[in-house]
Amino acid sequence: MHDQQFEIYKKWRQQMLVLDEAWDDDSFGQADTWSASNPLAREDFNETLAIHSLDHVSQEEMQAFEEDYDAGMI
Repeated sequence: MHDQQFEIYKKWRQQMLVLDEAWDDDSFGQADTWSASNPLAREDFNETLAIHSLDHVSQEEMQAFEEDYDAGMI
């Protein structure tokens, strides 16, 4: 199931990056819209997982997805 969650994460993250660029507003110093440290991002991602009938992830699991995604982009 972890692999399915990660595949959903990659698609979700790409969508969040597009939204982040569209908003282009870092003036509030908030965590990125896709960051595991952003509670709203975790909530949104977990809702996305629920739509696909997959289990929610913890902050630590989402952080691991974030690190794996970033490592794959290098």
